[in-house]
Amino acid sequence: MMKKSYEDYIAEFYECYEDYKNEDKLSTVEAIARTLYDFDGLMSRSETEKAIILTTYGQLIVSEQLRVLVNTRDNLLKKLNQIDFLLIKQEQKLTTEQYDDLQSKYNGVLENIKRMPIDICRMARWYYEELIDEVNEYFLSTKSADMNVEKITNSVLSRFGRDCENTLSEKMIVYTTLGEILITQNYLIPDEIVSEIKSFDVNDTKDQLLQVEKDQLINLINKVLDKSNNS
Repeated sequence: MMKKSYEDYIAEFYECYEDYKNEDKLSTVEAIARTLYDFDGLMSRSETEKAIILTTYGQLIVSEQLRVLVNTRDNLLKKLNQIDFLLIKQEQKLTTEQYDDLQSKYNGVLENIKRMPIDICRMARWYYEELIDEVNEYFLSTKSADMNVEKITNSVLSRFGRDCENTLSEKMIVYTTLGEILITQNYLIPDEIVSEIKSFDVNDTKDQLLQVEKDQLINLINKVLDKSNNS
């Protein structure tokens, strides 16, 4: 028998993902990748456990990610296509209902992941809209009556410091969103923030952003810089 039940494996996989998202504050892509890494050693125990883990991993990608990293998709499809459902039957670790449920989910992942938009960048990172939402939600959750421009700036840059060091796109999304927050709160944007934004060239992000996201980022940059020049 498996060390855990079919349902327990799935529940623990999702719980691990949620912990990375909510406690460690990782992006969706990185949280899913970290979760698979945590369960990687369990896949060698049996074909059944491998199928459960890879299928649940694929379901998370399909349901939670806006796009799928091209190398992630290709690696997953390769591993899924190697799963032997005849061997899973022979292992007799699942009830008939569990076996049918696993095969249905497996087929759903194979079908749906092929339809997902491809992300040609090979780095796990926050996506444009996802990170903007996260910065704004963080500000609203920490906003207080005694906050000033220095506290807001230090708080946001401290919270997203790791992300700013990850990729240039993430850094500029954080800085421009911070600038927009300060504008809405009627604060002057600090010179160091303006300087970072002015020195930014959207082309340096390469394949980290879609063209539509680059255009949105440029518009936000122009808005922030225009406001800083008129202050």
